[in-house]
Amino acid sequence: MRNSCYPCRSRNGGVDRTREEVVERLKQHMRPEFLNRIDEIVMFQPLKRKEIRRIVDIQFKQIQ
Repeated sequence: MRNSCYPCRSRNGGVDRTREEVVERLKQHMRPEFLNRIDEIVMFQPLKRKEIRRIVDIQFKQIQ
């Protein structure tokens, strides 16, 4: 499990959560020995439609 990254997404209906709320939620669902291995939690904002469109355009240019 060394140098691993585990992306997780929330199903909170678009409600922003603070880092403390996320940690509390993790404590409710994960065993302490797994939680102790987490070094960092990175919070992301959802992509906007314009940003998604830009990514799609870039990907299409690569396959043309």
